[in-house]
Amino acid sequence: MEKLETVIGLEIHVELKTASKMFCSCKNDSMSTEPNINVCPTCMGMVGTLPLLNKRAFEQTVLLASTLKSTISRHTKWDRKSYFYPDLPKGFQISQFDLPIGQGGEVFFPFNNTLHSVRMTRVHLEEDAAKSVHGVDKTFIDFNRSSVPLVEMVTEPDLRSAEEAKALLKAIRRLVKDLGISDADMEKGQMRCDASISLRKFGEEKLYSRVEIKNLNSFRSVESALKYQEEKLKTEWQSGTYPEMASTVLWNDERMATYPMRTKETAADYRYFPEPDIPVVKLSEEAITCLTKDCPRLRKDEFSKLIEEGVDLIKLLSLLDSTELFWSFADLCKKMESKEEKDLALNFYITEVPLLFETYGSIPFSEDEMLLLIKKVNEGIIPVSTAKKFLSSCKKNNNLAKCINDFETLVCSEKVDLSQVVTNVLSKNTSLVNQYLVGEEKVLQAFIGLVMRETKGMFSGREISDTIHKTLEAMRQQKNK
Repeated sequence: MEKLETVIGLEIHVELKTASKMFCSCKNDSMSTEPNINVCPTCMGMVGTLPLLNKRAFEQTVLLASTLKSTISRHTKWDRKSYFYPDLPKGFQISQFDLPIGQGGEVFFPFNNTLHSVRMTRVHLEEDAAKSVHGVDKTFIDFNRSSVPLVEMVTEPDLRSAEEAKALLKAIRRLVKDLGISDADMEKGQMRCDASISLRKFGEEKLYSRVEIKNLNSFRSVESALKYQEEKLKTEWQSGTYPEMASTVLWNDERMATYPMRTKETAADYRYFPEPDIPVVKLSEEAITCLTKDCPRLRKDEFSKLIEEGVDLIKLLSLLDSTELFWSFADLCKKMESKEEKDLALNFYITEVPLLFETYGSIPFSEDEMLLLIKKVNEGIIPVSTAKKFLSSCKKNNNLAKCINDFETLVCSEKVDLSQVVTNVLSKNTSLVNQYLVGEEKVLQAFIGLVMRETKGMFSGREISDTIHKTLEAMRQQKNK
């Protein structure tokens, strides 16, 4: 059986967060509960209307293309893309063909415990179509979505698995949310994806005919549809019936299968020609610099920096999809002096902090308070178990610093002699001591637990372990004399 390689490319569509639609002044609210209220003659495609370009949507697309390292076109224009479908009343979509806003580029994203990269083909701006609402025996059209600004990102066929495609989509979703240009809620249709998949023999550079899966609107659908189509193509390849022509299919979530839609169109089928009612936009170097200079902080950039500093990639991935938790941890790391402190903080942010955030909708402690707690734990002054108790009992507007101070005051006031406690515990467990002395060092953990119980969390596990080990080694040396 031939060893086959899967080849995947994505077309990612994201609705932009602007006040008005792409070519008219209607409210940009495609999710309005009442259909066909955010409409006008222009977005309904009536004869005699003229489009007016949304400046904010253009600026957002330039910013996005810049963060994807695309080359920003100095001259960019719009084109009419003709096709006939009920949700496209004009019979054409105003899109971009040969002069998109961004060309080329690259995006890095975490996958399988490493950073992967995918080349971008283009980034262009267009209008969304209306929404088809299918009934039992009729289909209705809601024009609230018609002419909503839609940015499309097309990748090169650099992906090699359904899981990798899903990881890229998540990275793009984080990016547009960080930029503040879209909420990218896939359940609301604010982010959608068309995925193209083909096969080839390992080592080949040739690209074979592809199958495009249209309108995937969830991460789960993207992964499931690609896996299904991959297995189907492998079966066809082995049986000698691999399709000779590109085709388009739709994914059915209920049946977990694809079904044919049409033979894939080409540029000639769409009959592209320049949109006569929208002038060419010319950009100077100064204009591009002005549009991209205020780029906000991006998780993808901070993620790469933290990995370079030695933060555990796998653990950090668990924070990446939570904007608040990720930035809270990243900002905290900037004040930390050692990798050990960052590792401690990351463990707390994976276990205790998400529960607090879920309860209060925010993080109920200040950055400085958390920094103080981490330092005290790292110095062995506060045990990890005690620090977890502080965090689990933390309430909104509660003073974490006060908990730390009260604990230190308690330890000082009780003046517990750790060496004496260890000696007492060892004297009560002579059989365990004898096991240690003959080489069974695993009993050390049992002693640590007993001492922790006696000291009620006043000492860290490391401090207790060091004291026990030192005492037992002294006993071993005394025995050997």
